[in-house]
Amino acid sequence: MLSWSDEGMERVWQLTSGHPYLTQQLCSHVWEHAWDEEPNGFSIVQASLVEAVIDEALRASRNSIEWLWDGLPPASRIVSAALATAGTGLSDQEKLELILEESGVRVIIRELQDAPKLLCEWDILESDKGAFRFRVELLRRWIEENKPLARVQDELDHIEPVADSLYKAGLGLYRVGDLENAEQSLSQALGLNPNHVRATQLLADLLAGKEKWEKALTLLQRLNETHPVAARSRMLDILLKLSETHAGNDEEKARDYIEQALKLSPDHEVSQNAMRSWWGRKAELALKIMNSSRRLKLINTLGMTKKSNFLRLPLKEIN
Repeated sequence: MLSWSDEGMERVWQLTSGHPYLTQQLCSHVWEHAWDEEPNGFSIVQASLVEAVIDEALRASRNSIEWLWDGLPPASRIVSAALATAGTGLSDQEKLELILEESGVRVIIRELQDAPKLLCEWDILESDKGAFRFRVELLRRWIEENKPLARVQDELDHIEPVADSLYKAGLGLYRVGDLENAEQSLSQALGLNPNHVRATQLLADLLAGKEKWEKALTLLQRLNETHPVAARSRMLDILLKLSETHAGNDEEKARDYIEQALKLSPDHEVSQNAMRSWWGRKAELALKIMNSSRRLKLINTLGMTKKSNFLRLPLKEIN
């Protein structure tokens, strides 16, 4: 037999808000723990015991909660994950948008704005004077642990169905070589959903293939603000290509692009070599225009007479 303290019963209510299935799961695990501790005796359930079985109850409930999660639209998943990170308190629309922005959502489109209302209709959230919180604390904890916002960001691509369809159409056109129509479809997709990561990546690849380096870089710079992993390798390639196109014509611009690449990835070997080559060209030009006394002073200072020796210097020594 079990006897429940007032604090124990209150803690169950705080965690489940009377949700039948989760209440049953929690109490079942309380019973098992109490029986293990006092197999022949009489237990009084305290709040501490309820707290101790939360993880087990959530693991046992995983399939049912996953079923609930899978039934949510993409925008609702994003908003649920965002609000789960905010804790047990109320979060208003401004706080929600701040969390989303910090996690990589650059534009709060209509589907994201409407998601809290839908979640309230489904009794997942409750509203209080325009602010929101989870109705069931156990569900909030499960989402926070199993569906963190960083892990569900792929849902951003599916928030706006028309935008996702345009992306898929653009991908098909890109694969068959119809680049003009592919560019148009991808641009339309980003117009509807500026947060679409794969559309941004593919449009940047398409523009780079057409040697529209600056346009591709602009797209990737925006993506890098929110999804650096998705943007970085492409940005490095384009920055170095831009540096190559300016080499010999505008060397300061060429160096600026290399420095941007090194800022993105200081240990990137290709960028380091590009900077060494830039300094080699700079030194070669300087030696050509110097008078003999200044040239001799530079050679003596650096201890080199060949460009190849100069290029072997570590970057820190060159600088």
